[in-house]
Amino acid sequence: MPETDEAAAAFLKALGAEIRSWRLRRAMSREELAAEADISPTTLGRIERQGPVDVGDTWRIARALGVSLEVLIARTEEALAFADAPLAVAHGDDADAAQAAEANAKAGVARRRQEAEKSRSRKSD
Repeated sequence: MPETDEAAAAFLKALGAEIRSWRLRRAMSREELAAEADISPTTLGRIERQGPVDVGDTWRIARALGVSLEVLIARTEEALAFADAPLAVAHGDDADAAQAAEANAKAGVARRRQEAEKSRSRKSD
């Protein structure tokens, strides 16, 4: 599998996990969210485990959760950025590497937030 396919699969799986996380925060059962999003509970379960394959389903799920698709995607990207950051032991040069990795992850999150804000401001103009 090419690297881009692996990255896409990892993103979709993380997006499914983010959907599940929002559902649990909203104290919704799988059946309740599926009904609100007009999809089957089985489809929602597959999405939460493997990630969505249909943008329409993802949009309806986000709407049923009361969150924008943009926020759902941004939160997924944040989770992936932190997951990709290298781990280091907190001593000597390794501590510097850990600090650098954390700074890089935060910079990536900040950049994506700025891009999202620019996108929102363009839409409102």
